Amino acid sequence: MTQDSSRKTAIRARMAETGEVYSVAARKLDSQVNVALSDRKADYGELVLLTERLAVVLETGVTLTRALQIVGTYTEDAVLKEAIEFVLSEGQNEVSFEAAVALRPNAFRGIFLEVVKSSMYAPLSDIMRSLAKLYRVEFEMELNRNYGRPLLT
Repeated sequence: MTQDSSRKTAIRARMAETGEVYSVAARKLDSQVNVALSDRKADYGELVLLTERLAVVLETGVTLTRALQIVGTYTEDAVLKEAIEFVLSEGQNEVSFEAAVALRPNAFRGIFLEVVKSSMYAPLSDIMRSLAKLYRVEFEMELNRNYGRPLLT
């Protein structure tokens, strides 16, 4: 059974249990899943890939929304994937990118929000590239801490 059909089955079960209409049941079910994911932290390695990919895609001149859509399809980390989907959905509700990112602090770790706020002073692709370098250093430090030696060169 695919993830989408599993979701639909869960939504229908909730509808039968609560009497809610499909859209309400779907929203509430999704919010339960999102709360569980938003408590987890994104993997530093995935953050490195995400920011590097965003930098490359943004350099092509596409919009931030389209860049997130593209990069989101290649993101394997469940926390980051949910956070990207959340940011995109909030953008459709006229919520700023900064505000949406701020609501997912575990996915977009540490300095990400502050760097995004500074995007009015430099191209976002340059900012993402710098952020990727920072995350790579933090990732290597975490690996060194966990395994006693650097694994990346």
